[in-house]
This record gives sequence, structure tokens and C-alpha cells, in this order.
Amino acid sequence: MILPGIPRPLAARIDRLSRAAHAFHRYAHHPLCPAYAPEVFRLGRTRICLGCSLALGGGLLGTLLGASLQPASLAVLGSFAILCAFAGLPALAWPRRSPGKILTRMFPAALAAFVVLQGLLRAPDPASLALAGGVILGTMAGVILYRRRGPDRRPCETCPELPARPACAGFLPIRRRERAFRRLASDWIQAGSDGKGSILGGP
Repeated sequence: MILPGIPRPLAARIDRLSRAAHAFHRYAHHPLCPAYAPEVFRLGRTRICLGCSLALGGGLLGTLLGASLQPASLAVLGSFAILCAFAGLPALAWPRRSPGKILTRMFPAALAAFVVLQGLLRAPDPASLALAGGVILGTMAGVILYRRRGPDRRPCETCPELPARPACAGFLPIRRRERAFRRLASDWIQAGSDGKGSILGGP
């Protein structure tokens, strides 16, 4: 993004600084307080959402299995597709009684990837292609519904810091980085600096 009235090289440096300043929480998808610690894990200085990571890992696992095994029968793939739908349903409909992210994220993602790849390997069988396409569309619909359901904010409901949000412990590291970014970017703009500073020392 090129900022109006700012030289292109400086605007590009500010843009890179902004991305770097927020990289540590970009994929956390949760507040960073202890109440949500089970929902994220650290990869170096970066926080990553556990549910998304399990879904991605399940998808990779299902892809590897689908590519390494002989194409299964259409009945088996259909059964796996139905099982995939039932395994992912609690994450969409009953967030407060979810049986766990391994069962509701990793397991259905692995099944979906397996069915899709195996269905494509059975091509040009129309029924297999239709099943693979149905699983792809179902997965897309599930992701949309999940996003509309919104995040699980139960830990926030009883948190004593709730009145302080967004200044609570869950968002304080993010706000601290944002303030540091604004100060440094402002200094660069006012001084016409080429942006040799850094705020990447950790949240």
C-alpha cells in the first residue's frame, strides 16, 4: 500500500514494518491471555491458532494417505464423506459441547482431503468426481458457516478484565506493538527517514 504524500520507498518500508509488527499474532485468531493459551501455540515468537493448525495438518495427512493408497471403492469414499460431515458438525452447531479440536478439526479435514484426492484418482468415473466435488463444496460451506458462527468467547464472559477490553491482557501485546509501530512510522515520516529502525524485538 502506497501512502499518499509519502515517497514510495518510505511508504514501502512502513508497509513492511506494519506487516512485521503484527506477524506474531496474525494467525493466532484468539486473544493472547492465559485463558486462551490452550487455543494457541508458539512457533518461535509467533502465536498460531491450534484449531487451524490441526485442520491444516489433517488435510496434509489425508492428502498423503490418499496419494499413497490404492483408490478405495465408491462405497468406502461415500462412508468417509458422511463421517467427515458428522465429525465436523459439532464445531458448527454446538461450540459449547465440542468434543475436542482433534476430532472436530483434524479428523474431518483428513477425511475430506482423502475423499477428494481418492475421488479424483478414480476419474473419469462420474460418481467419484461428483463425490469429490460435493466434499469440496461441503467443506467450503462448512468454513463459511463456521466463520458466521463466530469465535468462542466463553473465557471472556467470566474474565475480571472484561471491562478493560481491548486493553486487557489478551490484547495488550498487540496494542503495545501497534503503539511502537505508530511511533516509529511517525518518526520516519517527520524526519524523511529511510527507515533503519526496528520494533521486532518481541512482544
